Amino acid sequence: MIPVANGIINLRFFAGVEPAFAIDVSDNDFGYTKDDINATLVYGTLGAGLDLSLFLFEIGYSEGFGDVLKNDIKSKPGEAFLNVGIRF
Repeated sequence: MIPVANGIINLRFFAGVEPAFAIDVSDNDFGYTKDDINATLVYGTLGAGLDLSLFLFEIGYSEGFGDVLKNDIKSKPGEAFLNVGIRF
């Protein structure tokens, strides 16, 4: 964490690993069942955050290290995110 203005404004960066688990697969138009899906995925995450007093803002990107589907279709997930929150 990098304090910018007496701890009222802080800039921070983060990186990490996050696991994801497929719990269920609902009915779908593609005919996929739970047997077609990898039950566990691991994502790598990078991002930055800004704390303004009680408010926090984060932006980042997560990239899956493996495919969602067990077949030969490339299905590696990736997602950008934006979080806005209040600290209490």
